[in-house]
Amino acid sequence: MAKMTEARKQQAKEKQLAWKREHIKSVSCRVRTEEAEAFKAYCAEHGTSTGTLLREYVMGIIEEYKNK
Repeated sequence: MAKMTEARKQQAKEKQLAWKREHIKSVSCRVRTEEAEAFKAYCAEHGTSTGTLLREYVMGIIEEYKNK
């Protein structure tokens, strides 16, 4: 299999970035430092990341909302 040239790699990267800009959005909130640290510790103890846990929660809420 032929190696991808640097120009093609860059083109593929730009295409992925354009797709993400159109289809992916971030949601966030602000909490006190000690709350953020406690949440990170909770996630670490449960073998997950903050992003994964928040995403699962958000997706669960959306599913509930759609099934009303």
